[in-house]
Amino acid sequence: MNFKSLHSRAREEGSEWYHIFLAEKLTAEAKGDKDLFLFLLSLFKENEAGHLRIELDETGRSILERYGSYFTSPLSPFVITGEGRYLYTCRRKAQEDRFTVLLEGLLEGESDPLLKYPEKAVEGESSPVISEALFRVNRERFFIITGGPGTGKTTALAGLVRLLTEAGEREGRPPLRIALAAPTGRAAKRAEQSLNKSGVSLQARTLHKLLNIRFHTGEPGYHGKNPLPADLVVVDEASMIDLRMMSLLFDALPPGGHLLLVGDKDQLPSVEAGALFSDFLSGAEEPGHRLNEKILHLKEVFRSNSTIIDLARLVIEGNSEGVKKCLEESRGEALRFGPVPSRPDRLYRIICDFYRESLPAGEREFSVPLRDWETCITVIDSWFSCYNNKILLSPSRKGLLGVERINREIGERLFSRSLHGSSLMMTGNDYELDLFNGDRGIIFLFRGEPHVFFPGDEEYQGYRHFPLAYLDDWEYSWAQTIHKSQGSEFDEVMIILPQGAEKLLSREILYTALTRARERVTLYSDPQVLSTCLSRGVVRNSRIREVLSADPSPE
Repeated sequence: MNFKSLHSRAREEGSEWYHIFLAEKLTAEAKGDKDLFLFLLSLFKENEAGHLRIELDETGRSILERYGSYFTSPLSPFVITGEGRYLYTCRRKAQEDRFTVLLEGLLEGESDPLLKYPEKAVEGESSPVISEALFRVNRERFFIITGGPGTGKTTALAGLVRLLTEAGEREGRPPLRIALAAPTGRAAKRAEQSLNKSGVSLQARTLHKLLNIRFHTGEPGYHGKNPLPADLVVVDEASMIDLRMMSLLFDALPPGGHLLLVGDKDQLPSVEAGALFSDFLSGAEEPGHRLNEKILHLKEVFRSNSTIIDLARLVIEGNSEGVKKCLEESRGEALRFGPVPSRPDRLYRIICDFYRESLPAGEREFSVPLRDWETCITVIDSWFSCYNNKILLSPSRKGLLGVERINREIGERLFSRSLHGSSLMMTGNDYELDLFNGDRGIIFLFRGEPHVFFPGDEEYQGYRHFPLAYLDDWEYSWAQTIHKSQGSEFDEVMIILPQGAEKLLSREILYTALTRARERVTLYSDPQVLSTCLSRGVVRNSRIREVLSADPSPE
């Protein structure tokens, strides 16, 4: 059967060309009709959305009845489980099975406490939260600290690491080997800087670098047969970890090693398959849940300005009336709300004004050569202060109000296409330059020569710099996608939810955008788009919640 007549329909509904090609190929192999073709397309779309397994509806079950032999064949790329209730791709089923084995080993395996005398370690500690964290991390091989924005996760982590380090020295033993990591370079750098501000000196790495994952093969250097040299592995922003990376991390833990995950379950899950952090926490407060004693929930908010946090909580709860009331009543400094202007040109002017008022005054390049860059350090500091304090977020890359178009408009309108002062972001990892996906820098012209400055160590006056020609993978970053903003915080955030981006929206994506802001949020969204956003939540189907529940169901 020729399915070309269905290609346009499939593309309009969001199917990728490679999904269409594969669905057509598999349908032909099964000698099927258009119903099977469309079913496979929907299956691939669910798979791409991050589900590990697909729960079959009536249409799916009828397809299995008609083409059962194809789906149960030893050569089939699919696996049916749960008495015909669920359908996996073979690859996802193998990944999930491998992970559950590693999870069982971590939960059931024995380990020695990190400290012999934890009670001595907390002597004089004024924070009961930090003391409790130390006792429980010391005892549990696998532990989670979770909480929303402003609940003190970083403070608890810094205090915990400080106490563990000091206690090891007091006991007269070699210092504990503590490894700090995060899923992205930006999140790792932010975790390191946050701990440094709290007086804890600990280098943070990406999970790729921690596990020594080879660039060309994707295989880790640290694994079950060559475990990490660490007594405690701490991973911040753990909600961003996908199934494969979590499996690699579990596998690389040394026998008896401890793992601490820190994060906010309500943020966006990983880009790739799975929503593991959310799976770990779902139902964990119920007696009998296997992680019931392995989680510390931080709930008290310490930020003086709670307006944004209150709104974020209403968003994640899907409380439409509460969100509407909050937006209507909070038209002050902390929160501003309005519809997206009907004319894109007007919105572009608003966006440019968002940055214009904070941009440093001065020439469009430095008149000194690069070797004298320190004479310009005051101006350089002011540029970084501007971009560290503000960001513009959109859910989409494409379209009139996608980040690519917005960045182009800002570059042309505000910078007259000049490179000097332009904000950029790395879109790939460069291990030779120690730059990672998500790192932000600023381009400066020194007598016409473009160089990119990045935040660096104090020994380099706080900056590192490279010729722009040295960087391969980068893009302008006055505006970013909400996904890319994870792991960052800014004083002020402007959020645009344009019409046409409904397929990209969910409560989690708006929650993530709102919680990037410390002090002020400006939100542009039409009521219908906002309503659509609040009506959707991200729940990725898998067997992991069942494995951890108080009454696990059989496969």
